[in-house]
Amino acid sequence: MFLLIFIFFFHLLVEDGGSRYLQLGTFAFYTGGLERGVVAASRMILFIIYAAMLTFTTQPDRLAQGLSSVLTPLSLLGVPIPRLTLMLGIALRFVPTLFEEAERLWKAQVSRGLDLRRQPLASRARLLAALLIPVSTGAFRRAMALADAMESRGYRLDMARTVYRSLGWQAADSWFLVLFALPVTAAAML
Repeated sequence: MFLLIFIFFFHLLVEDGGSRYLQLGTFAFYTGGLERGVVAASRMILFIIYAAMLTFTTQPDRLAQGLSSVLTPLSLLGVPIPRLTLMLGIALRFVPTLFEEAERLWKAQVSRGLDLRRQPLASRARLLAALLIPVSTGAFRRAMALADAMESRGYRLDMARTVYRSLGWQAADSWFLVLFALPVTAAAML
C-alpha cells in the first residue's frame, strides 16, 4: 500500500501536464499528474495481482521449468539460462521460509512487549531494521546448507538435465494468454 501511495503522489507532484486544478503554497497539482498517478498505481496493482496469481497457482519448479523453456533462445546469445532458472527456483522456495522466519521473530518481539504503534517513525524503522539482521543471518545459513547439500549430492550446473514431466502448450494456456493480454494491453495504452 505504501508503494502505491508513493507512486501516486510522486506522479501527482512531478507531472505538470494538463491544466492546474489545485495550488497549495509552492506546490501546484495538474490534471496530467493526477491521471498519470492513477494509471501508474493501476499498473502496479495489475502487476501485483498477476504476480500473486502466478506464484499462488504454479509450483516453483514448474515455474522455473516454464521460464527455462521460454528463455531457451537467449542461450544462443550466451545468457546462462540454467543458472537463471536455478536462482529463480531457489528464490521462490526461500521466500515463504523467509516470511515464516520473519513472522516468528516478530511474534517473539511482540510477546516481549514490543508495540510499534506507540513508537515514533524513526524508532519503528530502527526496530524493523533490527529484525532484518537475524532474518538475513538465517537466510545465509540456509543458503550455505543448501549449497553444501547440493555439492554433497554431486549437483553440477553444466550437466544436461532431464525433466520428470515435460511441459506442453495446451488450450488453457492460450485462453490464459488472451485473458492476460487484454488488461495488460489496456494498461499499456493508457
